[in-house]
Amino acid sequence: MAGPFSARAESKSGVSELKAAAEKLGCDCFVLDCPAMATKELLFDEFALKLGLAPDSARNWDALIESLVDAAAERKGCLLILEGQPPDKTLFSDLEDSLRSACESAAELGKILRFVRVIC
Repeated sequence: MAGPFSARAESKSGVSELKAAAEKLGCDCFVLDCPAMATKELLFDEFALKLGLAPDSARNWDALIESLVDAAAERKGCLLILEGQPPDKTLFSDLEDSLRSACESAAELGKILRFVRVIC
């Protein structure tokens, strides 16, 4: 997976290609539904649901970062695919900042954690 943090794909077929590439590298892939994340609470719910986190484990940005780093530490690597248009651009700016922090923290542990936005 090229680049330290994120990339953008412009087509729905890109999701399948990204998943296949991640799996070929031995990384787990999680597809998150951006339109379902209309509020901060729904965003945290989506991450908990898709990554199998305890429902109350990631209820703020710092807790989400810690949960993502822990998830990466338990695996060879993780690719988070953020699919669709985000309903709240400010919320997603905060999310991307948190994801970058989580990627950096995982890298310090020698683990792979990346995220990609797929906008269709």
